[in-house]
Amino acid sequence: MSDEAAHALANNPTLTRLSTLNITGRTQAEEMTSKGLEAIIHSPYLTNLTCITLVGTGLEKAASQLSDPAVLPRLRELRIGLSWKVGDKIAENRPGLMIR
Repeated sequence: MSDEAAHALANNPTLTRLSTLNITGRTQAEEMTSKGLEAIIHSPYLTNLTCITLVGTGLEKAASQLSDPAVLPRLRELRIGLSWKVGDKIAENRPGLMIR
């Protein structure tokens, strides 16, 4: 998913019921950066997300943005291949969040 696609997703009011978002893999032509992830997690339309998967996206470090409990407050599960250091930081601030 590219940053352009992430912004389109984040600005789509028809997705207000979306509860799970899976973003996996990447190609060099369609690489989402931390700006794309930021658009998604701060979207007024994606506030019902309870599970996000970011595997093989290269966004593991950017996922630290999710350590703020005010960001996606309904989030209960984060599936991401990340270092324990980043995972520990997120878990420390969001004790109810399951990180895989």
